[in-house]
Amino acid sequence: MGAPLGSAANPSEDGGHSFQGKWFHRFEGSLLGRCRSLKSLSQEIEFCGKLFLLYSEQGGIFDLRILVFSDTHGKIDKAVEIYHQLQEIDLIIHLGDLWNDAKRLKELLPVSLLSVRGNMDGAFSREEYQIFETEYGKIYLSHGHMENVKQGLDHIMYKAESLGCRAVFFGHTHIPLFRQVEGLYLLNPGSLSLPVGGRKGSYAVVTITCDSLNASILYEEAPQTQKTESGFLKNLLNNSDRF
Repeated sequence: MGAPLGSAANPSEDGGHSFQGKWFHRFEGSLLGRCRSLKSLSQEIEFCGKLFLLYSEQGGIFDLRILVFSDTHGKIDKAVEIYHQLQEIDLIIHLGDLWNDAKRLKELLPVSLLSVRGNMDGAFSREEYQIFETEYGKIYLSHGHMENVKQGLDHIMYKAESLGCRAVFFGHTHIPLFRQVEGLYLLNPGSLSLPVGGRKGSYAVVTITCDSLNASILYEEAPQTQKTESGFLKNLLNNSDRF
């Protein structure tokens, strides 16, 4: 199965930042101090789950707000700008291409981050995915190239369902998508830096509660000029599903 959260396959392993936003502002004193002292993202997620149970037992309403990027391809300025424009983001998910972009965002922004590797990161193992467990249920995170998403979504849907997931977040196609198919949510935020088909650069904001998952595909305010990237090997890698 995919690498667990906080593993070597995850740039969040150092646990440099705790979740921000509404998660911790609802708790005071020692609980808040304990959250900020956690050493890894997996510990944060586990403890936040316990906080959710405590809060929900008291009649509160809990939600997790996630900013989702994919296929930034070395250009993260827009991603940083978007994060600062939004409010109360609890987590960023980067769905690959490039892995180094996710690491740079992790260093620059005061928020926890999950990511997976893509084809341009040289990741060609069938294990290049993460399972993100939320109160709503498991979410399958993958770049999508190893599941041939440019040829269709059947493979990635089957794999996610076989692992008991209720949603799939993926990239690779550079085409934004949010829909529900047979009870399974499918989300692709598109690409901020290299959108296709004349689209504007795009990203997604997801809100998760214990009984719902809602997402919005959002676009840059102005169309961006796309640069033609040269290099036979680079184009071959980016435009194929498995190579």
